[in-house]
Amino acid sequence: MNQRYIFDNESNYYNATISGADNASGSYTLTSVVRPANGVPNTTILQSPWGEEGVIHWRDREIEVDGVRHPIDTIKQREGGPRSLTYLWALGKSQWRSKYMSDSRSWKVWSGRDNPPSDTVVIEFKPYRSKTFGKADAAELRISVSDKDAIFVILFLIYLQIIEGPRFSFMDRMLGDLFASSMSSGSL
Repeated sequence: MNQRYIFDNESNYYNATISGADNASGSYTLTSVVRPANGVPNTTILQSPWGEEGVIHWRDREIEVDGVRHPIDTIKQREGGPRSLTYLWALGKSQWRSKYMSDSRSWKVWSGRDNPPSDTVVIEFKPYRSKTFGKADAAELRISVSDKDAIFVILFLIYLQIIEGPRFSFMDRMLGDLFASSMSSGSL
């Protein structure tokens, strides 16, 4: 049950429609409530095609699923050193391992505490990628978990992309464009 979804709003992960590529999957919707004083979102609400809802409370650093708020510091644990982009997320009995893969420029998520993770990626999130040359790549999700699990995993991926994304996206973009242009010119 691998479903592909495309973001409609480039790199704006606060407000977007995430539409199923096959048009039968429905759409997820991200809507943010912004504080008027500084324009920074207070909450980001994710609604699934089936009516499920989850919320990121940015100021309180909490993720809300099924009406219960969970402090991010209690459900997220960084693995490796301070520069590592591998995380273990636990919510109830569900555990997920997420890792940013620089070779594919995507966040990959595995179920459980497998270390190293099994080969079965349950969700892959490729962030929006602008290019100096050619058409930009829209943000994309590939999901193969239940809707209830998908709500939580999408929320933490959006959280990671917004919080950690600036750290690696510029370098990825520069190196990717440099590599792509040198490949097309045959200089490598």
